[in-house]
Amino acid sequence: MSRPIRVLHIITRMNVGGAGGFVLDVCRLLTGKEFEFRVLSGPEPECEGSLEPLCRADGIELLRSPDLSRTPHPSRDRAAGRQIAAVIDDWRPDLVHTHTAKAGFLGRRMAHKRRVPAVHHVHGWSFPHQRPAVAAFCYRHMEARAVRWCERLLTVCQSDTRLGLAAGIGRAEQYECVPAGIDVADVEAAAREPDPALLEWKRDRPLIAFVGRLSRQKDPFTFVEAIHTLERCRPAACRYLLVGDGPLAREVEGRLAAGPAAAATRREGFRADVAAVLGAVDVLVHPSRHEGLPRMLLEGFAAGVPVVGTTVGGCEELLVDGVTSLNVPVEDPPAIADAVERLISHQDERHRIVAAARQLVTRYGIEACTERLAEVYHRVLGGRIS
Repeated sequence: MSRPIRVLHIITRMNVGGAGGFVLDVCRLLTGKEFEFRVLSGPEPECEGSLEPLCRADGIELLRSPDLSRTPHPSRDRAAGRQIAAVIDDWRPDLVHTHTAKAGFLGRRMAHKRRVPAVHHVHGWSFPHQRPAVAAFCYRHMEARAVRWCERLLTVCQSDTRLGLAAGIGRAEQYECVPAGIDVADVEAAAREPDPALLEWKRDRPLIAFVGRLSRQKDPFTFVEAIHTLERCRPAACRYLLVGDGPLAREVEGRLAAGPAAAATRREGFRADVAAVLGAVDVLVHPSRHEGLPRMLLEGFAAGVPVVGTTVGGCEELLVDGVTSLNVPVEDPPAIADAVERLISHQDERHRIVAAARQLVTRYGIEACTERLAEVYHRVLGGRIS
């Protein structure tokens, strides 16, 4: 091969979170191994954190499409399409790799028009969770149309493959599962050096945490109600932590202040050192309404934190009740409170769950995931690169 394979990643936001973190890891690990990458992203909302400083630190070129936003907007969407097309024309990538719904549609469309092969990564389908029903129909139609413009549909979990096929999106032979893994060893090492400020603050009390975007999908309200329940049942027995930011931040703070757990709760924004935070946590609560395959669960497993969570989407592949986690229904604060109480009261069960979760997470190492992705790139490109 006379030159590296050029891959352009297109994503709506390079914010602190699963899809953006995965793109960053792919570029970190595969650059110099036959590949050259650029990332094209829309702007991140101020409350959601940005991975741009980490991209700069690793020498990854992050380009911006000012009009590429999550919310549909006809004139801005047309402008974003032109911005994507300009980057493709200027850099001439060998392959376009899209992520998230809006970037996936526009990126695949522009790549197809320029006869550049594309793959699309599904980090949890958006169409089943759109409201009203007409929005869900439009998003599903958009995905069914865009699948004609790409060579492969990559999913992070088997449940997304099944859901896509059931919705009539693509053919079975187009799908491949490439999870968004984590650097297991790095998380383990960082968790062994917990945030000293959190250790000092929690002292000898168990620390119960929610870590994630403060959005309807992640359901922080259920966590807040659960910790109020715990505080009423066991006054001053635990400390509580919310890490993250997002559109529901103000309402979350209001609900937190209105209940008995407020004085025992610490609220923080996004943290770049999540593994060090997890090192100080005794139970991680993950109450999502819907998911792809959340990297936060993988990080919790690697850090040795027992998880209480909902088995939505790809979570069902990770959360095995009584084995790798304690599972609860969606939007059920009393069930979360009961599960947390069980974990902090039964040390043997907690240790057994942590050991099983640590064994499972080894299947999701980022090195194996990126090697699988590189194989997909080569199969898609075939003999097109010289």
